[in-house]
Amino acid sequence: MTHYNSCCSACVEKGEKKFKHLETENLNQNALENTFVAIRFHCGSNNNPSVGQFVDTLKTVIINL
Repeated sequence: MTHYNSCCSACVEKGEKKFKHLETENLNQNALENTFVAIRFHCGSNNNPSVGQFVDTLKTVIINL
């Protein structure tokens, strides 16, 4: 992904028009979304964690990254 972004940046800076369109389906993943996926995974079947559970899980996820 980083290579793709740097490639796009380089083309834009040079004024080159190599892309007819941008496939945004490849750009929809980000670190925040992945963090919440990890939190949901650690909470198990609990669909509505309390604030304390959420904070504890967030700390665990951040430490394990």
